[in-house]
Amino acid sequence: MLFVPAPPPTSLWALLHALQSVPGNPSDQFDVNAGGTLNLLETLRRMHDPPALVFASTHQVYGSLSSMDLRQNGPRWEPVDTLISALGIGEEQRLDYNGAISRSRSAADQCVLDYTWKAGLAAVVLRIGCVYGPHQTGAEDPEGAAHFLHCAVDRRPIVISGNGLRTHDLLYVDDLVEALLLARARIRTLSGRAFNIGGGPKNQASLIELLRLIGEMRRDPPFVRFTAPKRVDQRYYTSDTTRFRKATGWEPGTRVEEGIRKLHEYLMEPALLAVRQGVA
Repeated sequence: MLFVPAPPPTSLWALLHALQSVPGNPSDQFDVNAGGTLNLLETLRRMHDPPALVFASTHQVYGSLSSMDLRQNGPRWEPVDTLISALGIGEEQRLDYNGAISRSRSAADQCVLDYTWKAGLAAVVLRIGCVYGPHQTGAEDPEGAAHFLHCAVDRRPIVISGNGLRTHDLLYVDDLVEALLLARARIRTLSGRAFNIGGGPKNQASLIELLRLIGEMRRDPPFVRFTAPKRVDQRYYTSDTTRFRKATGWEPGTRVEEGIRKLHEYLMEPALLAVRQGVA
């Protein structure tokens, strides 16, 4: 079973960030994300008894979802399609390549599935949504929950592209770990398939709602600056995890309010505050 033990948590978040946002030109990102995955798959293919692979893909493989009809509902965007609004985005959504990261991660995603069909490898693809939790540096996603909380604690301004109505589901890291372990344990029945893994409709929030939650929790609204929207932004993305739930029984157990509180408590630990303030 190819499931490498996690390094110390801070190193793990740094590794994930490095893999998802390789600096330089688009060819560098493609070489690392797609080329690196292909090298791994070729190594497994040549082994006499290859271990199974649990591949951490991303919701970014679906691109910006710009063709989806949305409407404003208070402080958030929501799909006009009532089924998508109730369940989220399913695995039948076509992959779209609207940026260097999306193209390279989509290629890696499809290579893994292709090798299960043509080379007989045991591998499963998990298309993971917006993950947050303790030990994040805040640099993993410049408009994610961890970054917002880091800025709020440090009293730094938060910069948001667009109007703040952009709505995503949030997945607490403990729930992600549980999903990874289940995928590893059931690899023989899950192999060759892709699954969306996220917080689902019960754990979705717009950027504005997330900022309000942080302000209410800290009793100190963060300072926010809005900039022009980016072409690659997903105005709406929520994971439909029905397929994985039916296959494994998994459901995210941590609601957004609880997860944000846990992350905030972690950032407010005296030892961490001392380091951040240059005291220690």
